[in-house]
Amino acid sequence: MEIKAFCPGYGLVEHTKINLSNVQGLPFDSDQVSMKVYGKNSEKLQQLFEFSFRTKEAVVPRGFDYETIREYSRIRLEFETSILSDNPFDKDLGTGFKSGDDIGCLIREGLTTIIKERLTCSITIGKGPYDNTFVDIMGYDEIKAFTKVTIWLGPIKTLPKKVSGSDYIRGMVSLSI
Repeated sequence: MEIKAFCPGYGLVEHTKINLSNVQGLPFDSDQVSMKVYGKNSEKLQQLFEFSFRTKEAVVPRGFDYETIREYSRIRLEFETSILSDNPFDKDLGTGFKSGDDIGCLIREGLTTIIKERLTCSITIGKGPYDNTFVDIMGYDEIKAFTKVTIWLGPIKTLPKKVSGSDYIRGMVSLSI
């Protein structure tokens, strides 16, 4: 975008160019979102998580930046790690990882990785006591509308047995153009 500022009597006083990135979110079909833990549900153990959702009527662009196509998406899972939560996950989800590290993930259904050949999942640890931790999932090909997607993620330390993980995890697809 180009911005020009004019002042009466002086003409053009400032001229600048700004690069803009349009970021939009695509919601999941809220009735079709689920989270399961495989193994013994114990906050002391690392487990495999299964995250499932169904896309709505929009096609989701591929999950990587490509030379000729500048629009891409990422699936972002937000884990409650804030001190405001009454049952938060550990900041590092019990992994011992740092921000930017890859966390294990595997496609169970609904995604392909023909072009990039692998799914990547990286963790961003919330910095402050009020910040949540995110896992960004990328590397997938375009997702068709009304597709059920299931991803295995882990190992992550689970929440206490009395707490439902889906109450403390949010997901969305964000688009960058």
